[in-house]
Order: sequence, then structure tokens, then C-alpha cells
Amino acid sequence: MQNEIIRVCDVHGSLTEKDITFTKNGKYIHKRCSQCSRDKSLVRRIGITREEKVILFHAQGGLCAICKGYFESKYPDQPSASLYVDHCHDSGEVRGLLCNLCNSSIGKAAHSVETLNKYIKYLT
Repeated sequence: MQNEIIRVCDVHGSLTEKDITFTKNGKYIHKRCSQCSRDKSLVRRIGITREEKVILFHAQGGLCAICKGYFESKYPDQPSASLYVDHCHDSGEVRGLLCNLCNSSIGKAAHSVETLNKYIKYLT
């Protein structure tokens, strides 16, 4: 019989299939669900909690802070997974929630206002 360690999420209880990691010796089910893993990563990488992200989501009306595109979520009153927390890489200050396209554009411009101004000049 293959090794199988089954755990439940400390917060949400039961786990789903996407919480399973397959190994050579069997399967291992993580002790955190995917949502809790993302929440922990958000706090570790950016320094805000899921609750703070929800507050920001409501303050922005569920829209991208740049393009104002609306992003539906599977869960009412919760930020869509496709909204990214934008933050200053130097100070760590959170600026807002962005769609993938706007977040990628800022990243490709190396977070440089000067480079973004060059984009604008080029396009006009």
C-alpha cells in the first residue's frame, strides 16, 4: 500500500483534490487548503492579510485600480484571484489591486515612472 498522509485544513476543515501533492511513494495531502496557503504567502511576501485585501477590494469597487476593469469572483464580496496586490518594491507600501495586464505592464516597465512616460510618449 502506498504511503498516504491525510490532514485537514486548520481553518476550513476538509481539503480538495487540488490540495494533494503526488510523490514517488504515494500522495501527501497538505495540512493547509489552497486558500490558506495563498493567504499565508500574501502575508509573507507583501505584508497584508486576506481581510485587508477584501477591504481594498471594496474600496476600489471590485475594479482594477488602473484600467477600472471589473473582475467577477466565484464568491460574493471577495476579491477575484485575478486581482493582484500591487506594492512598491522599495517601501513595501501597498498601492492597490490590479488586473494581470496592468500588473504585468508595471512590472515590464520596471516600476519606473520615467519608463512609463516613455511608453505614453511613444503611443501619442
